[in-house]
Amino acid sequence: MIWGGNYFSHLLPPSQCWLVWWKNDGLPRGTFADCELAWTYFKQPARVFNSRWRGFFRGSKEVRVAHSTQKALDVMPWCLGLYSRPR
Repeated sequence: MIWGGNYFSHLLPPSQCWLVWWKNDGLPRGTFADCELAWTYFKQPARVFNSRWRGFFRGSKEVRVAHSTQKALDVMPWCLGLYSRPR
């Protein structure tokens, strides 16, 4: 799974299973993207996760740090729940 895979799609094999983290909730766009894409190699349909995270408008309460690709914490359990196997 490669977040930001859309920037490297010319280097990656074709995939039918892209993950979409939808962040848009009708707020003005400004400089924030409506969604982020992750490339996967899974042979499953594409999936969308809705979690509000646009600038100061967030559904979760974690602190936003100065990391340009920070993800909302609830995005990661969603990814792991989709594609990990229990031991």
